[in-house]
Amino acid sequence: MKKYQLFDKKAKDLEKKFIRSIKKNSYFLTGNKAKNIILGVKKDVIIVQTKRSRKPFEITRKRLRLAISQLLYRRTMTRKELEPYSHFSSALMGLLRVICMRIAKLRKTARGLLRITLKGTRFYHAGAERIVKDIHRAADTKTEYFLVNYFFLREDKNANWCHHLKEKILLLDSGAFQYWKAKKEGKEVQPVTVEEYTTFIKRYEKYFIGYFSLDVIGDKDASERNEAYLRSQGLNPIPVYHVGEDFTVLERMIAEDHAFIGVGGAAMLSKRERKEAFDELFNRYPEYEYHFLGGGGEALLNYDWFSVDNSFSLKAGRFGRLLTPNGQKKAPKDWTEKEIFFYNMQRTRELEEYNEQLKLDILVPPAIPKVQFTLF
Repeated sequence: MKKYQLFDKKAKDLEKKFIRSIKKNSYFLTGNKAKNIILGVKKDVIIVQTKRSRKPFEITRKRLRLAISQLLYRRTMTRKELEPYSHFSSALMGLLRVICMRIAKLRKTARGLLRITLKGTRFYHAGAERIVKDIHRAADTKTEYFLVNYFFLREDKNANWCHHLKEKILLLDSGAFQYWKAKKEGKEVQPVTVEEYTTFIKRYEKYFIGYFSLDVIGDKDASERNEAYLRSQGLNPIPVYHVGEDFTVLERMIAEDHAFIGVGGAAMLSKRERKEAFDELFNRYPEYEYHFLGGGGEALLNYDWFSVDNSFSLKAGRFGRLLTPNGQKKAPKDWTEKEIFFYNMQRTRELEEYNEQLKLDILVPPAIPKVQFTLF
């Protein structure tokens, strides 16, 4: 599929760079820290000798490139998840770590599995199911990641979103916060039921890189029941921890070895309360991966989030706001709306690239490609 081509190309480039760097008797450490020596490289394989084995073994370069591509796409994988790419998954993980040395980290999960994770923060642009024009503009900035919300998707009876977003990398939100907000504002809205949410996921699962559980704000037990129901239907939802809940709730999620955990409830806190909550979260459990639901402001840049979502970047140009290391900032008066849009897209992309330049508060208008904007 077209949306995987970018990862395949990057994987090919990384693999070639790694092959060129190999010298005689180069070695690397496996996921279990065993020393492996690279005896040679042929057109199709890398020949490896371990300290314990009598015979060398081979890892095909094609499979290595596929594993790199999958890691770039998912950004975190366990050794078990690497097994389809090689029988020597520990060695493969060691190679991935070397190839992605600057941006990769390795840890053992609560269940003792080895997990490799890429540093940086993937930014999912929220609101994509409602702002079609901006999705198209985002494509011209090479932006491919979007969060869509079931609360609004359920109104799209003809599933037009499939056409607009079929080649994008999508994360699905259950819409729990939108429902809670609408009820708080006194609006008459239909609740999102776990049964209808399950049916929707099963029908469109191939479109999503992941989907969050149907949490119920203020009701931990109901959230857990919904998550259990989704799992009983053969689904694998991303759990959501609400700041302020007892940490035993988070510890249960950590023990289950999820790729990452959603963190919600911050929108209802003051700036000071949010900082205190996130400081405690990252001080207590710093090694795990978290997705910041509705992430924005200083908290977006001050913590090592695995991923975040926010509608700010798609809409901010119309309000003259920029994403900076100090949170949102008013754009210079002489900037056009299009320049502001492209600047914010560039900044959010740098988050995943693990670019230190993002920490520099230098406001330079971006170069805008000369393309004709058209609607779908």
